[in-house]
Amino acid sequence: MKKDKLLSLGAGILIDKGLKTFGLREADVRIAEGKYGKSYFPDYPDIHFSVSHSEKMVLAVFEDTEVGCDIEYVDSIDLQLAERFFCQSEYEFIMEH
Repeated sequence: MKKDKLLSLGAGILIDKGLKTFGLREADVRIAEGKYGKSYFPDYPDIHFSVSHSEKMVLAVFEDTEVGCDIEYVDSIDLQLAERFFCQSEYEFIMEH
């Protein structure tokens, strides 16, 4: 439960930071949920955002058009799969990081 609270706090902080670029604060903006569960600002239809969290990370994006993001926790990586499906330069980049 502590992890979930921290992820929610992180999401709130990122929403607040994103809204600052529009001259707004998270505490002053209503957040609603659309038909398919996507959150939006009903009073600001020109501000679109998306938030995702997984394990220890939170990601948020803001845009003036529909936007989405997703972050997933990966426990292990199958590097043979990466070698098979990525071009050589992409595979080398993955191996370096």
